[in-house]
Amino acid sequence: MSTENIILIILIVISLGIGFGQTLIGRFTRAGILEDGVAGKAKVLKVVDTGRRHNSNPVVNVHLSVATPDGAIAAEITQPLSAVRLLQLQPGHEVDVKYDAKTPSRVAIVFD
Repeated sequence: MSTENIILIILIVISLGIGFGQTLIGRFTRAGILEDGVAGKAKVLKVVDTGRRHNSNPVVNVHLSVATPDGAIAAEITQPLSAVRLLQLQPGHEVDVKYDAKTPSRVAIVFD
């Protein structure tokens, strides 16, 4: 196997690792926040499609204003969402969330 082929394989593995790694880390972080986070409300500011897909669902950036006892905190979540979930996240809508008490900008949306 030539050096060029080895470099190409390494680049492909790194690229795949970055894409899947972000999704996996997001899943673990979200699960932890949902389990241990502080319940609250957030206003959806905007939803932006990243252009990526995960299991045919769009991966979106959801920009939120999270109400905390210390005031509103800006937060952004990136995750794949189904069309049904996207309909629940229209700008101006209020949603249930849980957030990390130590880092309130770490947020997870609580879906029914």
